[in-house]
Amino acid sequence: MIAHTVSGKAFDVAGGGTNNGTAVHLWTGNGTTAQRWIVYDTGMTGYKLKNVNSGKTLEVAKGSKNNGALLQVWPDNGTTTHRWII
Repeated sequence: MIAHTVSGKAFDVAGGGTNNGTAVHLWTGNGTTAQRWIVYDTGMTGYKLKNVNSGKTLEVAKGSKNNGALLQVWPDNGTTTHRWII
């Protein structure tokens, strides 16, 4: 299990939510399961980040490719919206 941090910040599932589409924010690291992620090699280009608490993967909402796109947790559906370069 890995808590990804940047400058003391972590990907945090809002309110520790487990519902599909729950927003993911950059938040001060606090070690909760809302901020803990397991990294999986997709066997293709990129990796998947699965949240320990929700059991869902980090996804770009609605497959957006625009700057400022929102991130959310969603069941892995095999699309590129779940792949990350780490």
